[in-house]
Amino acid sequence: GGAVGDLAGFVAATYMRGLSFVQLPTTLLAQVDASIGGKTAIDHPRAKNLIGAFHQPRLVVIDPEVLLTLPDREYRSGLAEVVKHGIALDADYFEDVEANVEKLLLRDLATLERIITGSCRLKARVVEADEREGGLRTLLNYGHTVGHALEAVTDYARWLHGEAVSLGMVAAGRLARRLGVAAHDAVDRQIRLLRAIGLPVTFDGPAPEVILRAMGSDKKVRDGKVPFILSPRIGEARLAFDVPAEAVLEALKELQESRPVLG
Repeated sequence: GGAVGDLAGFVAATYMRGLSFVQLPTTLLAQVDASIGGKTAIDHPRAKNLIGAFHQPRLVVIDPEVLLTLPDREYRSGLAEVVKHGIALDADYFEDVEANVEKLLLRDLATLERIITGSCRLKARVVEADEREGGLRTLLNYGHTVGHALEAVTDYARWLHGEAVSLGMVAAGRLARRLGVAAHDAVDRQIRLLRAIGLPVTFDGPAPEVILRAMGSDKKVRDGKVPFILSPRIGEARLAFDVPAEAVLEALKELQESRPVLG
């Protein structure tokens, strides 16, 4: 899984100033995201992945058949990163996931192989262009600003990573709509797909103010400003550092008010 791969990669990056290592991801989240790109880290009580290094694996070996024995909650958690890639990077990929939710939930191997391959290609393309996250790679953090804060304030015990990212994507979508960056239908499509997969799109507690404070400890904060990835439309994303705290709080409150999305 992603946590095991991150830990092993971090040890490999630091022991004797670097050892070669191979990733053999056996969860969907690790296969489509954590094993690709060379980010290795461990969590800290203050923030997610706060201690880490960039250290590329020599090889990544992915076998979709191992997912047939993955617990359902872990499997759905991995689909959050699949959805993220579609929202932030590729509208056609997002539509493919939309059209094949039932097959994905049934773990149809042919569909899984296509979707996993698509995610790996999308992420690898970004990493090749921006390995150290100086620009383009930040788009892969869509949903993670709020998601990481949710994990940290609940001691990494309440939500799986993909579940927290799902909530983070809904928050980012509602925030973009509130700021006039995204159209209503684009945000609603995101929420509908996440709900169809069985991922959380609303939550009760912790308080929005607590989550906002936790965002200030994120390792991506620059000059005291919290970065947000906003998606104007499916398949596109952009970085914003000038998001008013009041708008973030209102978006988080919307997540707690359980507003339905029809369709």
